Amino acid sequence: SGGGSRLSATAGIRAILPVLVELLGIRSIADLPCGDFHFMSRVVDSDAFRRLNVSYYGGDIVAPLVEALQLTYGRDDAAAGRGSVRFGRFDLAAETLWPVDLVIVRDVLFHFDSARGLQVLRNINRSGARYLLSTSFPRTNNTRARRHFHAGAAFSSFWPVNLQDAPF
Repeated sequence: SGGGSRLSATAGIRAILPVLVELLGIRSIADLPCGDFHFMSRVVDSDAFRRLNVSYYGGDIVAPLVEALQLTYGRDDAAAGRGSVRFGRFDLAAETLWPVDLVIVRDVLFHFDSARGLQVLRNINRSGARYLLSTSFPRTNNTRARRHFHAGAAFSSFWPVNLQDAPF
């Protein structure tokens, strides 16, 4: 819902996601949090997504946002072979997801301290999801990056999380 969801900031993921979905045989996606669904609305409405009959679930903790997204974008075209788009309230730090092919956790883990980030990843792992697509900063050393993070400062804090470095 921030600057990371602008169309200019999502050109790469919007281009590659339909290719990944087809290449990996993905038929179900959970996007957590789904935020404003700004750029993903273009992805799920692409010809490739509809042709592949992908089921998309967007989850977020903000109930009014979820309700508005469901009213505006929700659809169930699975019977017609064009996939479905559904939204629901979901707290990725507190709930375990059901099995899906792909979990998208974009631009959110870097707002959490490492303990909460690890809890999110454990919950995703317990779900049985086949793939995780997440923001990561591979050139970052997490020990140094965490020094500048202030736990409890909510979404105004940010530390560039490297999912290939300890403790992840």
